[in-house]
Amino acid sequence: MKKSVPVLTFVMCSAMAAAVLAGCTSVPLEADENLSEKELIQLAQASYDEGNTKAALFYYETVVDRFGNKDDSYIMAKYEIAHLYVKDGKFDEAEPILLDVLSFYEDEEAARHLNAAYKKLARIDLAKIKE
Repeated sequence: MKKSVPVLTFVMCSAMAAAVLAGCTSVPLEADENLSEKELIQLAQASYDEGNTKAALFYYETVVDRFGNKDDSYIMAKYEIAHLYVKDGKFDEAEPILLDVLSFYEDEEAARHLNAAYKKLARIDLAKIKE
């Protein structure tokens, strides 16, 4: 018996694939307002995988703009932006963002509700910058 692919999944994957393939070397001017946080992150990751760091940065910035009022979303997207800068050797751009990410973990009470992985990852990237 043949399984059917849910239409929404097919449409979402097709839209993401089209966006990545159409803009492998370009940066989108805007992102569909209906894209979820998860979809924007997937587009960012796919863009980076295709070698388009500028588009990846655009999608992570869009996550910050649209979902940055949630600390976890803000921290994740900002960390990913800084990490891309570290990978590109743009340490002067990465360092203040990493320090901003780490500032969320200074309040122990607030830090209990945050994903601790980004604290560790930000520290690792800061150590790379200092090397």
